[in-house]
Parts: sequence; structure tokens; C-alpha cells
Amino acid sequence: MEKLNALFDLEVAKRVSTETKLIREEYNIRLKKAKEVYQEDILEQKYNNKDVIKKIHDDLGEEYQKQKELYRDELRRIKDDQRKALKQGKDELIEVRNEYMNKAQSIHKSYSDYLRMISDDYHIPYKILVRNAPMEDDNICKGMKKGNIRCNLKGKYDGYCKHHHSQMTRKHTIELVDDVTSIASLDVESKRLIDFNSVL
Repeated sequence: MEKLNALFDLEVAKRVSTETKLIREEYNIRLKKAKEVYQEDILEQKYNNKDVIKKIHDDLGEEYQKQKELYRDELRRIKDDQRKALKQGKDELIEVRNEYMNKAQSIHKSYSDYLRMISDDYHIPYKILVRNAPMEDDNICKGMKKGNIRCNLKGKYDGYCKHHHSQMTRKHTIELVDDVTSIASLDVESKRLIDFNSVL
């Protein structure tokens, strides 16, 4: 009986050892497989993360390009508006200036025609009238061009332009004569006008 029990115990020990070995081998196989699956999951997740990051980077790049284009378009529009506003302001300024110049020339012509009329009516040389007439607001030259035509340039030099400054008559000292005989010798009855050309 004891021998039978010993044999049974030995058989059980062998069986337990065999089963333990089989379980350990299966455990190792499953552990290895689990590690491989885990590594594959990690790699797949890594690749997925890389793809996600790349997609985010691409999306950000596209958004940046869109914003850049919008900024350029807006900047271009602002520059165009400024250029148009500047051109419009310049055109308006030129128009106002031309209008002022036309008005000034019209006034100057009317004033010159008025002096010409006085010259013809009273036989006073036109040159003397222009020289002694009050200065105009636009300060036109008092000099005369060929043909006894009045100059239209600015009178920056004592009422004359640089071309006609030499025509300016300097004021001379007038000598007063206290001589009764010289006064009496004048022809009081004479109605003739003085020739102003003699004083030029």
C-alpha cells in the first residue's frame, strides 16, 4: 500500500511539473504576443499622431496662406483707396487753382482794359497809368511788352518782373520854383493837354 502511495505521489508530481511547464510556456507565448501587440499599437498610435501633427501643420499652413492673402488684398485695397483719394484731392486742388488763376486773369484783364479806356479817353499814356495805378491783389507786373502790351507775369521786384524791372522809374527830386515871372509867363488860356510822353 505504501508503495502504491509513493508511486501515486510521484506520478502526481510528474503531472504537476508537466502542467506547470506547459502553463509557463503558454504564459510566455501569450506575454510575447501581448508585447508585440502593444508595440504595434504604440507604433500605430505614433504614426497616427505623426499624421495628425502633419495634418494640423498643413491646416495651419493653409490658414496662414489664406490670412496672408487676405492681408495683402486688404493692404492693396487700402493703398488703392489712398491713391484714389490723393489723386482726387490733387485734381480738386488743381481745379481750384485753375479757377483762381482764371478769375485772377479775368480781373487783371478787366483792370487793364479799364486803364486802357482811361488812357484813350483822357489821352494819358497807358504806360504811365499802369505804372502809377494801385497794385492789384495778384501783384501783376507793371512792365510793358512790345506793342505796348502789359506783362502778365508776377511783379516780384517792386511791382515788376525780372524781365521788366529795368522799366521801373526811379523817383527824382522835384525842384520847387518860387518865381512869379515864370508863373506869369505860362499861357493860362491854353487848353492843350500835357504830353506825358515827355516825362517818361
